[in-house]
Amino acid sequence: MRTLIFLAMSALLPGLGGAASARCVSPSALAALGTSAAGALRCRERRLHLGSSAGCPTTPPPSCGGAFVDDVVAVAFGDVTTLPSGSMLRCQEAIARGTRAFVTRRLLERAGGRRRQGRSRRTFARVGEKCAVVAATTASGVAPGVGGACAAAVGEPGTPVDGPRLAGCLRAVAERLVDGVAPQALKPNVLVVLTDDQRWDTLNVMPTVMREIVARGVSLPDSFVTTSLCCPSRASLYSGEYAHHHGVLSNTGPNGGAPAFDDASTLPVWLSGAGYATALFGKYMNSNNLIAPRVPPGWGEWQTFVEDGGQAIGDSVYYDYTLNENGTLVAYGHTSADYSTDLLAARTIRFIMDKADAPFFAVYAPFAPHEPAVPAARHAGTFAGIDPWRPPNWCEADVSDKPVWVQFMAAITTPDGIAHTDALRARQLETLLAVDEDVATMLTMLEKLGLTDQTLVVFTSDNGFMWREHWWPSKLAAYEESLRVPLVLRMPVMEPLPRTVAGMALNIDLAPTFVELAGLPIPDSVDGASLLRLLAGEPWRTDFLFENWGGPIIQPNAGVRTDRWKLIVTTSDGFEELYDLAADPYELTNHAGDPAYADILAALTARLAELRQ
Repeated sequence: MRTLIFLAMSALLPGLGGAASARCVSPSALAALGTSAAGALRCRERRLHLGSSAGCPTTPPPSCGGAFVDDVVAVAFGDVTTLPSGSMLRCQEAIARGTRAFVTRRLLERAGGRRRQGRSRRTFARVGEKCAVVAATTASGVAPGVGGACAAAVGEPGTPVDGPRLAGCLRAVAERLVDGVAPQALKPNVLVVLTDDQRWDTLNVMPTVMREIVARGVSLPDSFVTTSLCCPSRASLYSGEYAHHHGVLSNTGPNGGAPAFDDASTLPVWLSGAGYATALFGKYMNSNNLIAPRVPPGWGEWQTFVEDGGQAIGDSVYYDYTLNENGTLVAYGHTSADYSTDLLAARTIRFIMDKADAPFFAVYAPFAPHEPAVPAARHAGTFAGIDPWRPPNWCEADVSDKPVWVQFMAAITTPDGIAHTDALRARQLETLLAVDEDVATMLTMLEKLGLTDQTLVVFTSDNGFMWREHWWPSKLAAYEESLRVPLVLRMPVMEPLPRTVAGMALNIDLAPTFVELAGLPIPDSVDGASLLRLLAGEPWRTDFLFENWGGPIIQPNAGVRTDRWKLIVTTSDGFEELYDLAADPYELTNHAGDPAYADILAALTARLAELRQ
């Protein structure tokens, strides 16, 4: 198993050449390596003007540099050796000079022990300005010429080059190369944005998230939680375990909430032991008041809601809430400055600023868009006129093949209940606007501090939510809208260009991913798998277990989902549901009683029993 981030990056960014055979541990060696790389880049640029046979002196790199100089030249020029004069040549010059300035400055920064990019972070700015060109084919290759992962940022000949995108890719790849020869590989920062009850299909109302994370990161559209309920899901995120292993089965009661979670060996404990500064701002779990003012182990900064939903009344938790601030309970009021989404974001940003020189693990966990979904005053009413949500499975017409609890909901739902859900949906979307604005401020601060390329930003939620699909207005269910969550990862040095990756990603995969990126072995207790394997194209799961222990109306359930089939078993009475998700994505037709599907049902039943062991 990979335990070093550089090895993970090498697998994810092919085509950049071999890693250095050894690290350059002295400032003089790093400076000499920068001088050698700068000379090689100047030489290659000179030959663009004077021809490939033009001579120029170069300085051999120190042996610790390995293939660094060759890799840097390959990134900055690709296969191009000749270019016509004019805008294309000016673009190539900007790429070469930006690369030269970055590697020489960044090597010196790393020699001085700097984690952050200082002056180096601005060196590719002119690429965005000068490379507003159309990609072209030349005698020596596609121009502008770049190599490795960034070749894809140039695009096909005849298409406009996205200069800013190319500049960001070049900086991230150059940072990765520098990190491979610096005295010590950087442990990445991790910033998790963890919303509450956010559906996977609502990111489109968040322009910053779409532009700065989705359009610059890795989207995992087939992302699910293993238990669709706040506390079990959050406990799974911090432990990497299924709920039946970590024991948090509900939000309240003997097996529910914060008191039921064994927090002695969890993600913050593991990361703090590896030198990470850790922080949680916002929601931890329901019944957090029962452990306050205690601060769970591993958390260096702890600012969490004391009452976070289990007993929320009115707009509590958005306003008029209490925070456990590192063991001190502090009450807040109802002014605009008290709006919890913004207040918690400001404190997350302060933490990032304070811990910029050490690796950090920070979780920003606003209450949005959880009911009662109180938007910031500046966003109230934004979606009041939105079209009602009416997909094919909304208030499903025929529920005769559904479990008893769905039939019960169909019988008791009133027009007022439907109107309540429609209004809630609008407010939920409105609460996400403040989250989006606050994420924008966080990302701006990461860039200002020179932390963008080496920070993994994760956007996800603790569970999905249903807007009356199959008549249900909440979570806990085993249907797609309840199990699916958004999951997007952005870390330019690992993935310099955006892409979408197929494969079933689970909330139990986040802990092992962060642990592996930190260079730690994944604990044996973890049920999930590091997403680095999925991103690298390694063999991945073909199905997963989901489970829930029910609530006042919904019956307990468990099941297994593949890329096509889903089996749901109501565990209290054995009722079975079998759906062909390829033909029936809205889960309208239950095939469990159809003899034509008996073999599929039997296979999934056996697999479910295996997964539940």
